[in-house]
Amino acid sequence: MIPGILRDLADLAPTDLDAGIDDALRRIGRFADVDRSYMFLFDRDMELMDNTHEWCAAGIEPQRDELQRVAADLIRWWLPQFEQGKVVSVPSVADLPADRAEERDLLAPQDIVSLVTVPLLAAGRLVGFIGFDSVRQQRAWPNGAIMLLRSVADAIYSALMRREAIETLTAREERFRALVRHSSDVVMVLDDAGTVSYLGPSAGQILGWNPDNRIGTTLLDAVHRKDRDRVQCSLDRAAEHPGSDITVPDHRLLHTDGTRRWLLATAVDLRDDAHIEGVVVNAHDITTRKLAEEALQHQALHDPLTGLPNRALLLDRLQQALERTRRSERSVGVVFVDLDRFKLINDSLGHTKGDELLIEVSRRLTEQVRSCDTVARLGGDGFVILLDDGEDASEALRGSDRLLEMFEEPFRIGQRDHVVTASAGVVVGAEQGDPEAVLRDADAAMCQAKEGGRARIQRFDAPLRDALLLRVELAQDLHGSIERGELSLAYQPLFHLADDTLVGVEALLRWHHPRRGWIPPAEFVSIAEEHGIHPSRLCLELTESALMQEPETGRAVLGQRRPVVHDRARHERA
Repeated sequence: MIPGILRDLADLAPTDLDAGIDDALRRIGRFADVDRSYMFLFDRDMELMDNTHEWCAAGIEPQRDELQRVAADLIRWWLPQFEQGKVVSVPSVADLPADRAEERDLLAPQDIVSLVTVPLLAAGRLVGFIGFDSVRQQRAWPNGAIMLLRSVADAIYSALMRREAIETLTAREERFRALVRHSSDVVMVLDDAGTVSYLGPSAGQILGWNPDNRIGTTLLDAVHRKDRDRVQCSLDRAAEHPGSDITVPDHRLLHTDGTRRWLLATAVDLRDDAHIEGVVVNAHDITTRKLAEEALQHQALHDPLTGLPNRALLLDRLQQALERTRRSERSVGVVFVDLDRFKLINDSLGHTKGDELLIEVSRRLTEQVRSCDTVARLGGDGFVILLDDGEDASEALRGSDRLLEMFEEPFRIGQRDHVVTASAGVVVGAEQGDPEAVLRDADAAMCQAKEGGRARIQRFDAPLRDALLLRVELAQDLHGSIERGELSLAYQPLFHLADDTLVGVEALLRWHHPRRGWIPPAEFVSIAEEHGIHPSRLCLELTESALMQEPETGRAVLGQRRPVVHDRARHERA
């Protein structure tokens, strides 16, 4: 009988286990000729117990319904013995001693005359017990009956543990399926070769992937070629650290419609897990975030009106180009283009028409350059063209000539054609590696082109560099020149030719430099204006001072048709 019960319980499906336990209790109850055979199970906290299975002989009242959610404390005197794997045997309930009165009071109302119970115990875990009750007569429980109970208890315990393990696994699988089914992420499992062996349903929503077409294909085949090394590196790290979550950085996967989706994923190597046997990849769609980041980056590096690169992006590309020139025989050219009299267009036609002109200029400039070149707008009406990867200086100059030729065709602004010219400054070669210095030199050359008559190109060369350096030095020396008495006025008399009368004077500002001598006004007046020293205001101030201090002397000299030189410092000392 025992081998039969063991075989039957081992072969039962989890759903049939309860019926199998009932059948085992029936068979051993009849074989042992007892009135009841039953099983109790404890809850996980060992606080409550339930009579889960019971067989009763003919004419014996069942107790199962009354023995549900019973406090385990009612058999507190049995629990220590159960935990030690010992049998609890009561040959005669009526003969229990006084110190076991509580036990007698528990059993007698159930008409139990004698009983024997054995624990359901394995590896120190107590889950319940099974037992025999005798209601009609006292029984002595021989070793055979106890061995029978123990054998069946072991078989039942094994079946219960198997069912618990299956239910736990089933619950995990159901939970996993539910998570995958309702997850907004792409869940896939890869085998040792990186081949997709499982694909969650979200892959269809995010990537348009069908399991029928994707399972059996290699994941890296769908990864953008620029991202494959990062993805492979992350999968290798996951293999080196089984069970650990490894981040797979931002990467692009191919959608079935031919587009790319950005994903951020984690990979965990569960190849040792018998239920997974692969690397689980959980990928989150970050396409919207990446597009937003790219849009913000584009805004930060491009001009909002024309869409051309702005100063920041130009400087970055110019820095890279200069570094390349140091490693090769190629050269780099920078052309600074500025529209002539653009303010007049803005003032006469309005800023909207001015913007239309700038957009059209940017379009024409872009069409004139190669794909490797860069057209940037630095704000206002200033554009810079980076002619990258040139062979020599003449090539860059020819390129700048072509850029200005495009201005020969009139621009359609509103309903009329307008002729717009531009001046350009060119820097070729750029020996220095400072992008800011290169732009400054190109800007300076452009300013020279405007001063030379506009609608022309000026190359930045050594003489121009020397002139700029001189200009910088003069600007520095101008500071404090008034206090040092270096500036003076020369009053040139003006006469009426008809009657030869004195009608006024022309005040001419003069600068006597302590080292360079007399500096021509053409060289320093514009520098003074740039640095907040206004010659007209200074002339007025010095003239007022002269008239207050030497009015008669000044008139006398001017009357003789001689200029008067007024030294402000001398008068201040006086």
